[in-house]
Amino acid sequence: MITLLALASSRATVVLDATDGQPIVAATIMNSEGHVLGLTDARGQIPVDYLSQLPLTIRTMGYESAAVTAESDTILLAPSVYELPDLEVSSADRNVVRLVFFVRQYTSLTGDTKQITQVSESMVDFFIPIRKAKKIDGTAELRVLFQRSASHTVWADGRDSLQCTATEDLSFLNSLVTIDSAQVPEPQSFALISHDSIACDTMWSKHIYPHQIFRRTPVGYFVTVDALAKQKNHRFSPWYFKLLGLTVDINELMATYVFAPTTRTLHRRDELTSMSYSLQIDCRGKWFKRAMDSDAPVDMRSWAEFYLVDRTYLPDTEARELMRDKEAEYPLTIPADVPPLAPIFQPLLPQPQ
Repeated sequence: MITLLALASSRATVVLDATDGQPIVAATIMNSEGHVLGLTDARGQIPVDYLSQLPLTIRTMGYESAAVTAESDTILLAPSVYELPDLEVSSADRNVVRLVFFVRQYTSLTGDTKQITQVSESMVDFFIPIRKAKKIDGTAELRVLFQRSASHTVWADGRDSLQCTATEDLSFLNSLVTIDSAQVPEPQSFALISHDSIACDTMWSKHIYPHQIFRRTPVGYFVTVDALAKQKNHRFSPWYFKLLGLTVDINELMATYVFAPTTRTLHRRDELTSMSYSLQIDCRGKWFKRAMDSDAPVDMRSWAEFYLVDRTYLPDTEARELMRDKEAEYPLTIPADVPPLAPIFQPLLPQPQ
């Protein structure tokens, strides 16, 4: 009886691709208030502790989100086909592509006296050289063209507050998110598999964590990168933050890139259709504790999803002129297939008609 109870209690809830049954790694797990709890692990499993906060929402790029309302052995995610801008063939003099994305980001800060969850919606762009371009290097940085946000604060004594917040940065994404212009090759092992088949492959780091996970499905080519896989103890603690009283331990930095389906084994950066970034930080510095009125380290979790809304090929002269435009804007444009906002934020951030 004790053995049976132990086996039952250890039974895992796993998130799988509904088409091929493969585990989905680094899917984001959120509660009903938009608080980011964490990610599925390398086996696609949901940590048992999170199931105490049902209902949950499981989200990852390239798939329909799923609601988890009761404990279950298996959660199936169906691939999602987004309506994408037409991919035009650029002429020889249009050697720079401008990609415009709609971004939605949930960020949660948890101390011992309160918890803050913020959601932001933004329009951002990148300029990527697809051939040699004068004065435009091979790494494109994120530029914010529009942003709005709202936050929900809950105190330990039960008080809570909802408010629209001032425009802020994207919680480290401005410095973390870049796109390089290199092509992304598929692993050589893919060549042994029919292109009509669903395939997956993994590149492991020297530690126990997978560094890159590659998946090819009928709806796109997926690359998931664990930026900390090669770090000792899967942790990075920037020394220069300590000098400012902002001591942090970065324990999770995951990125997923989704490329449009193609018969080629090289995928170009201008074929990106969506991206996501997941971040978890233990904020141990005194300034974080002071801001959150906390004696304990502050737990920060963030999930950002990028959806392509515009792709334009430009001559490098025109691209440089647009890049220098400090007043550049882009209207809020939310693709139809983007999952709805967490209900608590919907009154504060009405969706455009």
